[in-house]
Amino acid sequence: METIHAVVNDQPESLAELRPDLSSGFVAVVEKALRKDPDERYQNMGELAADFRHLDRKAASILLKRKGKRRSKRRPLGTLVVIAAAAAAAWLLWR
Repeated sequence: METIHAVVNDQPESLAELRPDLSSGFVAVVEKALRKDPDERYQNMGELAADFRHLDRKAASILLKRKGKRRSKRRPLGTLVVIAAAAAAAWLLWR
């Protein structure tokens, strides 16, 4: 019961403080998915996926500038992150 109460009522620790190595864009997407007010969260998985795709493109463009060429293979880590965040958001929205 304490865990459920904390999920519903308490603000989680800042992800940026817990993991300062994460990009601010990624932190913003996760924090939006975890907001307490349902109107402030993603209204559907399409919105969440669009934000993650935007982050993925932005990260790819940064890598392009660093390496000078783009990898031809899909980025499995980005896909895994999208799936994990979508599952977390779906669970929150379902509640």
